[in-house]
Amino acid sequence: MLYDHGICFVTVGTTKFEALIHEILSPSSQKALQALGISKLIIQYGAMEKPSFIPIRSLSIEIFNFEPNISKRYLSADLIISHAGAGTVLEVSRLQKHHIIVGNPLLMDNHQIELMEAMHSRGHCIGVASASALRKIFGDTDILSKDILQLKPRPKCRESALFDELLDLIG
Repeated sequence: MLYDHGICFVTVGTTKFEALIHEILSPSSQKALQALGISKLIIQYGAMEKPSFIPIRSLSIEIFNFEPNISKRYLSADLIISHAGAGTVLEVSRLQKHHIIVGNPLLMDNHQIELMEAMHSRGHCIGVASASALRKIFGDTDILSKDILQLKPRPKCRESALFDELLDLIG
């Protein structure tokens, strides 16, 4: 088990990313998170309608659409699963948290996939192209645990320099 009574925070920002939320709330994803040692799942579901779900035993789930200060959620989490929005990626990167970034292929200008791929190629996150790809990595939690442990935290730097680097990565 990677975490001991860990907290996983899932965020989609201010957009709709129904595929990610539905995948996270599926029984198989809940079981995978539990196998990683997650005991509390907190989901910020954004602009979509409030999802319905059935929690599996021994996994506490809290959901909400928006919150004025989401930084405290990042700080309390052991694992963060998010969309690839630049603001979210910047904040999680700054905090040096374990991070799984999920691309949203439905976006027209898909700079998020480019950002996710750039962070993944540097070893700063686990990047997956879609919510269905997330299901695949959840299929083997032993390999996923090893991959998470191999993530490299971003070096501490001025936030403006990091933002400039992110802009360079996405062109």
